[in-house]
Amino acid sequence: MRPPPVEAIAIVVPARDEEPLISECLAALARARDQLADELRLSSAKHREHGALGAPRAPQAPRVITIVVDDGSADGTAACAARFAEVVVATAPGGNVGRARAIGIDRALAELHSDPARVWIANTDADSAVPQHWLTEQLRLADAGADAVIGTVRPAFDDLSAEQIDAWYLAHPAAHTGALIYGANLGVRADSYLRVGDSLHWPNTKTSTSSHGFARPARTSSRRTHSKS
Repeated sequence: MRPPPVEAIAIVVPARDEEPLISECLAALARARDQLADELRLSSAKHREHGALGAPRAPQAPRVITIVVDDGSADGTAACAARFAEVVVATAPGGNVGRARAIGIDRALAELHSDPARVWIANTDADSAVPQHWLTEQLRLADAGADAVIGTVRPAFDDLSAEQIDAWYLAHPAAHTGALIYGANLGVRADSYLRVGDSLHWPNTKTSTSSHGFARPARTSSRRTHSKS
């Protein structure tokens, strides 16, 4: 049986000492939110234009909440995140990104007060910049019946030499995630997450792989982030 439509999206971003990068991360998430809202408005307008008596209702725009979890940062990470009006900043004891992500998910679910079966959790990292279609693609897969979506992660190519870029592509064939699951690009329906808790194995969960929904580690002059996909 197909799961119910998503009515809320919780974006969770653990962050530790990411002051140089988190603003780009959150700006990219804002663009993804805007595109999702624009596409749903367009879909609704088309539905009204061509709708007929007895036709299915137009898709409703889900509520979107963004939780940044400051994981014991010693810099201005939390202050940078707090400048974004749509962001809720939570805190974690520090030193455990999995625990920080779990704290963020718990906070988001408490804020949303929604049926977990209707909540989609979209995970990324503070040193990553998601593409504009990131949320739209995850919601499309969720509405198609996916309980989880895993995507790839690629480096900021303008921070690499041509030889490094060629080597990366050679080691990372398109649309292939291998056995790797990246917290920087992972979506899951909340009821599935609650069923499995912190387990690495998700039994009875339908998973989709998105080759388009990659998260790109952001470039910064203070360091280079080389991630695999």
